[in-house]
Amino acid sequence: MQFTRELGTMQSPESVYEYLSDAARFGRLFPHCERVELHQPTGFTVSIAVGTSQFQGSLDLHMECPEAIIPRFIRYTGRGEAAANQITMDIAFDIAANGDGSHVICYCRADVNGFISFFGSDVADSLGRKKLDELVENLRMELARPERGGASSHTSV
Repeated sequence: MQFTRELGTMQSPESVYEYLSDAARFGRLFPHCERVELHQPTGFTVSIAVGTSQFQGSLDLHMECPEAIIPRFIRYTGRGEAAANQITMDIAFDIAANGDGSHVICYCRADVNGFISFFGSDVADSLGRKKLDELVENLRMELARPERGGASSHTSV
């Protein structure tokens, strides 16, 4: 599964990068995040409540930041297991100046193997698309918070 999402924000590229490079803050962007545990400067585990009508449980996604170009790009890779499914994820953010703010493009590639594959790729694809939409919306809302000094201008899917 591969997805791309975009958003605009009044925050500077440096501010967006600062937010995304903070593992504790980035980890909390995941929908249904239960906790974020920091392991090292570039590694963390995010525990996420997951569930569909077919299964319910928790996913511990072990994430690491193998690539970053300050303040233009950051990429995380992750692996985890939930309800007899193995998940690998690669999520990257391109950040560019756009007028008084920034334009952010989020690229996500996720592979799910195991139990959910019995329900067909449409189930996994739909779930992945929905969760990425939620993560990008969470980022947009965080960057728009008044205490961050800005407001979001738009989100496009």
